[in-house]
Amino acid sequence: MGWAQSGANSAGEIQLVPRTARAIVYPFQSVVSAVSTWVADVATGIWSGKRLNARVRELEAKLGAVSQNAERQSQLEKEVGRLKSVLGMPPIPARKSVVAAIIGNFPTDKRIQLNVGSAQGVKPGDAVIAPLGLVGQVVEVGPKSCYVNLITHPEFSVGAKTKNGIAAAVGIARGVNEDTMTLEVYSSMVEVKVKDLVVTSGLSETYPEGIRIGWLSDIRLDPNYGIRRGVIKPAAGLDNLREVVVLVR
Repeated sequence: MGWAQSGANSAGEIQLVPRTARAIVYPFQSVVSAVSTWVADVATGIWSGKRLNARVRELEAKLGAVSQNAERQSQLEKEVGRLKSVLGMPPIPARKSVVAAIIGNFPTDKRIQLNVGSAQGVKPGDAVIAPLGLVGQVVEVGPKSCYVNLITHPEFSVGAKTKNGIAAAVGIARGVNEDTMTLEVYSSMVEVKVKDLVVTSGLSETYPEGIRIGWLSDIRLDPNYGIRRGVIKPAAGLDNLREVVVLVR
């Protein structure tokens, strides 16, 4: 890990030495190195739909040239699919969308590192999303990189509500340092069921309303506190992310 740390020092980046020691840094294989480099380049500016479209067309053209290499073709197809998913994300009112590549993963800490920072306008507190849902919140920022607490981090919490076609049950979704979250619902007047979709409530300025958080896999009454407590399975696919979008306020 010494090369990664010295590189960060020379770039003037923020470091977390204990976290770095436990980090899994994604290997950028030769097959997709051009794609990853492009994502890093795009991440230095505000999301450009035209540029994303151009890159997707370029990758699709390359697919035809590697038809005899099934493994490389499969990887390029996955890259195209991911970029199209990012391209298809709707804009969020009053936010600038900054595309970022994940350059570090800290599974024990429920944290990731992105290749964007204050130079791109990113600030602590900014929400991070992916095509399938909420990813986390920026907590530390350097000039060219930042750290994000995932929604499963024990210090993460967000106002949430259920979305099941009936009346919404409003509560708080919290990370519990596992692969799931909890949903605390304080009202007993609204029905809450397993498989209900949970989204952000929009009751804070940090997280716009309606961003998908996940689905309830369990719901029980907590007799100690007199509230209902549910288990949320995150929607964003946190283990398989490569690109995300930071919502800059």
